[in-house]
Amino acid sequence: MNIHPNRRLTPSITKYRRIFLHSAKHQFTYLHAALLSCLLYALILFIFFSIWKAAYSKRSLIAGFSMVQCLWYLSFSQSLEFSRYRILGDIQNEVKDGTVAYTLARPYSYPLYQFFRAYGGSLVFLVPILTAGFILSSLFAGPLPGYWRSLPFGLPLLLLGQALNLGRFIIIGLTAFWLEESTPIAWIAQKLNFILGGLLIPIDFYPGALARISRLSPFAFSTYWPARTIVDFSWMTFLTALLGQIVYLTLTALICAGIYRAAGRRIEVQGG
Repeated sequence: MNIHPNRRLTPSITKYRRIFLHSAKHQFTYLHAALLSCLLYALILFIFFSIWKAAYSKRSLIAGFSMVQCLWYLSFSQSLEFSRYRILGDIQNEVKDGTVAYTLARPYSYPLYQFFRAYGGSLVFLVPILTAGFILSSLFAGPLPGYWRSLPFGLPLLLLGQALNLGRFIIIGLTAFWLEESTPIAWIAQKLNFILGGLLIPIDFYPGALARISRLSPFAFSTYWPARTIVDFSWMTFLTALLGQIVYLTLTALICAGIYRAAGRRIEVQGG
């Protein structure tokens, strides 16, 4: 059955706001899952604190970062990964069982529906994880100098970074209209985020060429730049991060819209 999304309906801000709020409210029923995530999150912070404590035993700075900055950096970069709503599985399942036919028939854009649903769920999980990160990083490494000054600038970047993360996985999810199983692509993207995004260590630790390439990648603007802005704030860092996120969010939206239009013309949904 060929599925053609309704492109004549004008998107409504109120419509997507309600989707966002409904998803956020729904996620409150799964806060126990966030608590379990916090336990694994705490374990990762403790392991890296132990590693960096040894690495910094005979020096105060590595690549311009102190041990305190490194642990706090990890708390922010990992908070985005642990709070991210797993939207890929939802899209794949809808394609496989044919329920996507009913979703596409509703009066809204399918990618925007998935984005606001995932974003609402992600932000509910982000709050307890960031809180846990603040407590654990303070206990393990001590307070971060300049934290309260940089947080008002870094927090919006974290939110935009999560939006960029979700947009990337929605694009990957839309490939399920052709492939049905997009998990291998998602796996590759996740590993690229580990490396190019500086998920585990700051990109500043990388050798020259790899560091330059990584800093310009979309993965870095979803993870590295927001975390770097908070732990080592400067106006140049903040403006670079913000500009890069705007550029990549625009490109992500355009790519997503293009794939969605192509899917509407060609997809054959099985099982529905």
